[in-house]
Amino acid sequence: MFRIASDDNIDEYADSVCEFIRTCVEDVVPIATIKTFPNQKPWIDGSIRVKLKARTTAFNQGKVTGNMTEYKQCNYSLRKAIKQAKRQYRDKVESQFNDTLDPLQFAYSPNRSTDDAISTTLHTALTHLDKRNTYVRMLFIDYSSAFNTIVPSKLIIKIETLGLDPALCNWVLDFLTLNVNKTKEMIVDFRKQQSEHPPIHIDGTVVERVVSFKFLGVHITDKLNWSTHTDSIMKKAQQRLFNLRRLKKFGLSPKALTNFYRCTIESILSGCITAWYGNCSAHNRKALQRVVRSAQRITGGKLPALQDTYTTRCHRKAIKIIKDSNHPSHCLFTPLSSRRRGQYRCIKAGTERLKNSFYLKAIRLLNSHH
Repeated sequence: MFRIASDDNIDEYADSVCEFIRTCVEDVVPIATIKTFPNQKPWIDGSIRVKLKARTTAFNQGKVTGNMTEYKQCNYSLRKAIKQAKRQYRDKVESQFNDTLDPLQFAYSPNRSTDDAISTTLHTALTHLDKRNTYVRMLFIDYSSAFNTIVPSKLIIKIETLGLDPALCNWVLDFLTLNVNKTKEMIVDFRKQQSEHPPIHIDGTVVERVVSFKFLGVHITDKLNWSTHTDSIMKKAQQRLFNLRRLKKFGLSPKALTNFYRCTIESILSGCITAWYGNCSAHNRKALQRVVRSAQRITGGKLPALQDTYTTRCHRKAIKIIKDSNHPSHCLFTPLSSRRRGQYRCIKAGTERLKNSFYLKAIRLLNSHH
């Protein structure tokens, strides 16, 4: 239909098809127009309006008298009230969705981070591997346009009924759904006698098997060691050490150099550190600490050791998880009897890998603080 109308002109044909797809998208995706005005925000109530009026009055009086002290006080009070109102309204909205969210959704949720996603994944794998004669198959799935509001199945049905080329329909569906080419499989098997693992097929395509995968910025390998990850972050950190040396030559103060280190180097070295540092080898830990010592010589000030950073963050994250009863890992922190207040039940571990993982390390830290 489109090809005939375009007289075999490829540009007109492409424009016609793209315009038709956009029209289908507009028909499938609901659109609502909402107008809002400064004083009609949902969190603005009567008390906020009173403070707005008080600030305006104080400003007008201050212009006449030349004394803006009252205006500054009213402005501060208004900003504080608006922050509190926004927080209350946010809590009200989020309370409506708590029962519908997946408990393992870490994105766009309070007190959740990539550290939690990686630690949960590793704990699940390590707990299973702690049993005899077991292995783990990890499937890292890539969804194209994961946050798109289009429902792919409805869109494809609509454009197929109008006789669009099936190859083009399949291309659109592949773009909006699972991307098999970017989906990877990794097998973690420490058994002495390993059996052949059959490949995974998705839509007739064999999923590629890899020995290392970068998951949320952290390199996970099939041996569950962290040499690949530490080599990667060390390379990035050493590149930024060059910039730190250049800044010192330009005469920046030690305080400015330390701030640059914390923002550009320490942030790389300590990224998701609670998930991987516990099982890091002594050789890799020394290599990472050498980067910190190099930065310390450049800045001229004392910098925290990575081991201290790891311990502090483990303890801090454990406290947050305990306080959040909705956190998916909250159940791992089981308090002991009232006579041992502040103590938590240790998780049994038969391997050093599980023993040195985040949750077991965090429990030992909490128990040692009491």
